[in-house]
Amino acid sequence: MIDKENREILVLPTSDVYLLEYASAYEDRVVTEKPVIVIGTYKHLDNVLTVEKIVAYNTSDIIAPSSTTTTVRSTWDSILKFISQFK
Repeated sequence: MIDKENREILVLPTSDVYLLEYASAYEDRVVTEKPVIVIGTYKHLDNVLTVEKIVAYNTSDIIAPSSTTTTVRSTWDSILKFISQFK
């Protein structure tokens, strides 16, 4: 209860605290998938997060970084490259 009103509060492991509101178009408050990504509006002055949409988080949705080949340089190559940037 906050100000004699039932409010939902989100507390993260990082000790961040947010008051949750739901947009008028948002209907389903029951979330079965965890973790989720919340799409909405955050008001930093009063720490209110207005939920507009919830999307299930799936690690396969993250784009994998492209593999890059690294070239091995000698110590002198590294020193010369560092010096060349000041020429």
